[in-house]
Amino acid sequence: MIEPNGLLAFGGDLSVARLKSAYRSGVFPWYSAGEAIMWWSPDPRGIILTDQLRINRTLRKVLKQQNFTVTLNQAFDRVIHYCADAPFRKEDTWIVDDMLAAYQQMHDNGVAHSIEVWMDGELAGGLYGVAINGSFSGESMFYRKSNGSKIALVYLNALLKGQNIPLIDCQMLNPFLEDMGCIEVSRSQFMTLKAKALTVSLPPDFWLPRQLTEEP
Repeated sequence: MIEPNGLLAFGGDLSVARLKSAYRSGVFPWYSAGEAIMWWSPDPRGIILTDQLRINRTLRKVLKQQNFTVTLNQAFDRVIHYCADAPFRKEDTWIVDDMLAAYQQMHDNGVAHSIEVWMDGELAGGLYGVAINGSFSGESMFYRKSNGSKIALVYLNALLKGQNIPLIDCQMLNPFLEDMGCIEVSRSQFMTLKAKALTVSLPPDFWLPRQLTEEP
């Protein structure tokens, strides 16, 4: 039987220590309710090179209009819950209750982070992921208003690029990410880039909650 691409192991737990060790090694959990925890490291791997993010003409116009506010780590709980319940998702969510609790704990320990996009005072989109030094692994994103998730990704990319971080780990390619410039590389290429990102030491206040005002 051919195993699914990148499936490495079953079981274990979702403790902060285990998750940090997994992400440092390019491994992430992904499973559905009622299943054992599954650990993955797909080959090829989807990544966005921070100097090659693709912003189309329509999105660039939206960014110039500035009819939104972007914040960092100011509504992590709401972001992850919206990601779990995103109305556009056709399949069952993998962000099950145990995952919600685990990543909230990761956030409380300064390892998981969120980008929030606000329009007319409401949360319009966002994303969350895991950061270890300069290595950022995107986990999920959502939108409630048009372009909400795209704006979040643009501002995350600008934030990381400003620290000379070479990539965003997107884990697996999909049409949305491909439109934003996501490409596939081999696992060995990914691990080489990830090793470089892991050597980047970020300023102590880098992930402190704040409004993001820098132009992408």
